[in-house]
Amino acid sequence: MSPVYDVPREQGMRTPRWLFKLLEKTLGCRFALDAFASDTNALCRRYYTERDNGLERPWFDATFANPPFKLMGKAMAKAFYEADDRGVRSAVIGPTGCSQRWFHEIAVCGTILVPDHRLVYLNPDGATTAGAMADTAIYVFGQAWSRAVGDLLIDEFRVRALNVPDAPGQRAAAARAGGRS
Repeated sequence: MSPVYDVPREQGMRTPRWLFKLLEKTLGCRFALDAFASDTNALCRRYYTERDNGLERPWFDATFANPPFKLMGKAMAKAFYEADDRGVRSAVIGPTGCSQRWFHEIAVCGTILVPDHRLVYLNPDGATTAGAMADTAIYVFGQAWSRAVGDLLIDEFRVRALNVPDAPGQRAAAARAGGRS
């Protein structure tokens, strides 16, 4: 495996389609590229796999990215570059990394959508998880999306709530795991 996608199993969670569609609705777009996907979990017709290396290839307007969390610094830098230099809008799913350097240097240059509860992902086999192991946020880059996420001012840091409905099967998976979502 390429070191870019060679991640521990717990970082191999898939994005559920309902969350992908919620982001498209919230941002008023249709994603054109899934920058970190595989042949079995891509959410867009155009996608990059580990062979393609989404960190090295150009992104398209609008790009969806759910990179391995250990690559967040590089993925955030890529999203910022694509927005700043090429005008590409992107939405990057990642951990709430308030103690990370990438958060303070890059993430705050965009808009952060903070879900109102812990997100539920899919295992590689498609089964619903009880919930992510850590809190997650969606980092949005690109000036053209400022109207979609509120009355943003250019170069002003904003955090917005994202109301996320319970995922299909979320309550049952949480009950099996003996916890709450």
